[in-house]
Amino acid sequence: MAWDTFSSRTPGLFKLEFEGYQAIALCSKCYFVDGEKKSKYSSKGMSARHNSLTWGRYKAALEGNIDRAENRGFRLRHGQMTTYNQEKLGLSAYYDKRYVLSDGMHTVPIEYAAGELA
Repeated sequence: MAWDTFSSRTPGLFKLEFEGYQAIALCSKCYFVDGEKKSKYSSKGMSARHNSLTWGRYKAALEGNIDRAENRGFRLRHGQMTTYNQEKLGLSAYYDKRYVLSDGMHTVPIEYAAGELA
């Protein structure tokens, strides 16, 4: 096989990216992991530079609190460069791909959740 000829890696394996002792994963690409010496977090659509992303903020979003975020940047309007400030919904535990069960951890496909919604 050509793969074996050029690489000693095994396709399909996962590598350990980060190790921690507690984690909150609100949805894909939005998580906070506490490690022994440092933390790792991601928040798609939010600038970490302008928003203080803490464990407490992720936990509050998981518990249903509304979180606000600010994004700042540059934009070209009518041939001139301008700055903008945008306030938007920040961290959210809302997930529209699957139905999250009452334990807050497990999910089922939306079409199978009709019984639990009733």
